[in-house]
Amino acid sequence: MGREKANEVMKNVELQQMFRQEFEAIKSDRDLLRFDIMRRGIEGAVPMPVNLKRVITNILAENKIKPTSLSDLDPKYYFQEIAALQNSLVVLP
Repeated sequence: MGREKANEVMKNVELQQMFRQEFEAIKSDRDLLRFDIMRRGIEGAVPMPVNLKRVITNILAENKIKPTSLSDLDPKYYFQEIAALQNSLVVLP
């Protein structure tokens, strides 16, 4: 994120709240994986259906994105799209 976007976020209370909520959701998901799902041991281990590191590496390579480059992604757009995706997913029991 560039300096201009960072300044916009610092001035926008709504965006700051969105960042806080997203950060708390990520921490909660991490703790669920770390302390509940993966704690069951090898017998109950849940394998990842995809190799996320390879997927990210491939996306970066295909789109010629340097890991050190700044993103032009608008944070508000990101949060709206994540919310829409979560609302469209169906959780199976």
